[in-house]
Amino acid sequence: MRIATYNLRVDTDYDKEWQWPYRAQYVLDLIKFHNWDVLAVEEIRPTQVKDLTEGLPEYHLLSQERDGDGTGEGIGLLFKENNYNLIDNGAFWLSQTPAQPSIYPGAAYPRVCVWAILQDRATCVETLVISVHLDNISEEARTNGMKVILKQLASQIAAYPTVILGDYNAEPEEAVHTLLTEAAFVNVKTLPDIQHYGPTGTFQNFTYTMPWRDLENIDYIYVKGLKTLKTGVLTDSFDGRYASDHFPLCAELAAE
Repeated sequence: MRIATYNLRVDTDYDKEWQWPYRAQYVLDLIKFHNWDVLAVEEIRPTQVKDLTEGLPEYHLLSQERDGDGTGEGIGLLFKENNYNLIDNGAFWLSQTPAQPSIYPGAAYPRVCVWAILQDRATCVETLVISVHLDNISEEARTNGMKVILKQLASQIAAYPTVILGDYNAEPEEAVHTLLTEAAFVNVKTLPDIQHYGPTGTFQNFTYTMPWRDLENIDYIYVKGLKTLKTGVLTDSFDGRYASDHFPLCAELAAE
């Protein structure tokens, strides 16, 4: 499974001459070229959901908007329909009431999780893939959001090889990483003897001249029951600009 997580930067007029309509084709071209089997995407509004659906017809998109009214920002999970059967899927909120639109106390925004069990059409191997975007201001909300994921999907995590990927908004020393490590998940970017391409950080805030050492390390792929073959943070640019304020993080995974 060639998998990636990519925060696409929300469609907002705050970005002026570089908001989504001006850079959408660059994002689509990047995804088409790298041709991942499965892709988690963050910060997608309905305009972006439409463009992803129409611009990437070979993918099936599962998405959930976080406010519950269908008009705001959300996250998604894309997978190649020719390569995978969708066995099961769902979405929930990272709060004290996961089944309904809600926010964790102290968080900046409501946060959601989108998940799917995908069956490889060639091998019949089934994998649980969990897409997440944790809160941007509250470490407590980030940690408890991950606790909600581990609780809500406990039976599926126990039954399937699992990937939890997305924008964690958490530097490596935060408690959410300890929580996942204690749950037997592995951060693919920290594995010894695994080929890694590019920087480890992923957030550059559209700053083309930012040194790699200054990138924020906030996007992650964690795995359980899977072997990691290689990883990369891709710094693709387009005429002196980046397509998003995050770089995509990708990994090639195999059954153990």
